[in-house]
Amino acid sequence: MEIPAAEDFVARVHDRALLEAIESYVSGLDLGEQAVFRLRIYGEKTFPEIAAALEEPEAAVKSRYYRLIGRLRKEFGADG
Repeated sequence: MEIPAAEDFVARVHDRALLEAIESYVSGLDLGEQAVFRLRIYGEKTFPEIAAALEEPEAAVKSRYYRLIGRLRKEFGADG
């Protein structure tokens, strides 16, 4: 078993902490926003698939997703 370099380990811990913080933030949102985020990120669904699953217009799903991503970037200082 290979032991990761110290920098890799620290980066993994930081990434995990960031993901946990993002998930905590998302968990506090309304159920529609949570569904769009989780289907897109974890479920790797397309916008048409998400729109069909939620019975919403695709434009509304995209708008909700990109607004949320903007808030996450602002909240967590992510540039990309």
